[in-house]
Parts: sequence; C-alpha cells; structure tokens
Amino acid sequence: MGSRFRGNDGRVKLNRRRRPPLQPSPVATGDGDPRSGWEGAGTSAAELPDPVPMSRRAVLAAGVGFVAAPFGKPVHAAEPTVKITQAEAQYQPMPKGMFSCGVCTFFIRPTACKVVTGAISPNGWCKLFDLPD
Repeated sequence: MGSRFRGNDGRVKLNRRRRPPLQPSPVATGDGDPRSGWEGAGTSAAELPDPVPMSRRAVLAAGVGFVAAPFGKPVHAAEPTVKITQAEAQYQPMPKGMFSCGVCTFFIRPTACKVVTGAISPNGWCKLFDLPD
C-alpha cells in the first residue's frame, strides 16, 4: 500500500505508489522454458470486454430478486402417487394431542385423505400427519 503523510492543510493523505513492472518469476511453468513464467502475466486490460454499466436501481432489483427467489413458491409436502391402508398409516379415529386430520395438509373434506385409503374422521390421526406451514 502507500505511506501516510500530512499535507499543508493538516489532513492525512495517502501516498499511492505505482505498481512495479512485470518481473520474470523464478519458478518455471513446467513447459521447459523458464522465460515463460511471468508474474502478473495474463489478459491485459485492453483485451477485456467493456463492462456493462449498471444503475444502482438495477443492482438493487437483482439483489431483491435473488433474495426473494426461495420465497416465491411455497413448498408443500409432495403428494404421493399411491395411497396406503389405514393399518399401514397407524390411523386412529381420535386425535393425538392437538394434532388431528382436520388440520392436516393431506385431509380432503369431509372424510377423505390424499395418502390414506378409506373413510377418515376429521378428529382422527395417523403417523403421516403433516401440519401446514
């Protein structure tokens, strides 16, 4: 970096130095020619494409879109393709504490379920219970 000094007006100023010119690297690049390894070698500024000017509004809009992307579509439990029996789901006709089929995401009013076969009571419960978000 540079060294600091005080100017005539008493404020601290930063003395910026120019970069040193490219120096040959003492390490060869592995192709047999020790002259091919230059520190800082690569694409020059003249070879780079011109940067696309972006307004502050465009940058903020892109950032908000990036942050809001996960919140765009709510994620729900995947709907199964095959229903299982009440015995396999360990269905019981009474609720388990405050959890009951009536508030489950799989419950279809009045007495059906998306994952369990047969008549389902809104006051019932099974091991596949899924509380809505």
